[in-house]
Amino acid sequence: MKRFLLITLCLAALLLTACGGGDVSTPADGSTPAADAGQDVSDSSTSTTTGTPASGNEMDGADWFDTTTGSATSIGSATSTTAATTTVAPPRQEELGSVSLPAPGYTPDGLGRIVIGAVSYNKPTVSVEVKNVTTKWMTEETNYLVYTCYDREGNVLTLPDEIFGRIYIGQIRAGKSKTFTFAIPEGTRRVEITGYHIAYWTEWA
Repeated sequence: MKRFLLITLCLAALLLTACGGGDVSTPADGSTPAADAGQDVSDSSTSTTTGTPASGNEMDGADWFDTTTGSATSIGSATSTTAATTTVAPPRQEELGSVSLPAPGYTPDGLGRIVIGAVSYNKPTVSVEVKNVTTKWMTEETNYLVYTCYDREGNVLTLPDEIFGRIYIGQIRAGKSKTFTFAIPEGTRRVEITGYHIAYWTEWA
């Protein structure tokens, strides 16, 4: 009987020893041995994408293509030598009889390169000299000045002419000038330069 009890106790001890051992893969404190050892234990099946690459070798498509609205307007942009038609220098006028005309020395774009020379009025024709007073700049063929005619009350007057309102100055070499004539409407009391398209190029040798 004592032997049977002893054998039973030994078996019970063996069973307790076998069942009471801790799980090697999951310690009692909840830590993961692989993580403690510095190994990668991430589960790709449960990972979430945050939009920022986890590695320097990965790249989001948005990094290659600018998706900002309106960003295309900056592509290919460059500083132009063509002045905007809305930045006309404050007018300088000269009274010739009953009409006020741009005064000699007036520079429409404010750069002092292209200036108004001699002006005259022989009803209904106005003559305006345009001078290039530089030593190294020339204008291009497409250049023009915009003029507007006003009556005594400030109303804009026009004529049925396709080129009315523009003086196509074209190419003027450094130190050269050109004279342009145009008719103005009946009742005009003021002719003012109100815009331009002027691009400059360096004179060739």
